[in-house]
Amino acid sequence: MREVIRHGDNGWLVDFFDGEALVECTLQALAGSQQGIELRERARRGAQDYSISKGIQGYLQEVERLLGRRVVSSEISRVVEAF
Repeated sequence: MREVIRHGDNGWLVDFFDGEALVECTLQALAGSQQGIELRERARRGAQDYSISKGIQGYLQEVERLLGRRVVSSEISRVVEAF
């Protein structure tokens, strides 16, 4: 998760086994401070970079690059129906 979440900027990272740190970060998140509000907004904006539609667009661009041509919608439909 470190490649997506930056501690104190768009989220909080704690050691999995550090219950005290988890409680502290949770209380900080629930406190409603201006810093927490801004952090949540940055997290929300950053999460948009990992939406399903952006992921699909990225895969489609890579497939088109590998094929050396555009993929038409009927080809996409056949692939989706196969799953």
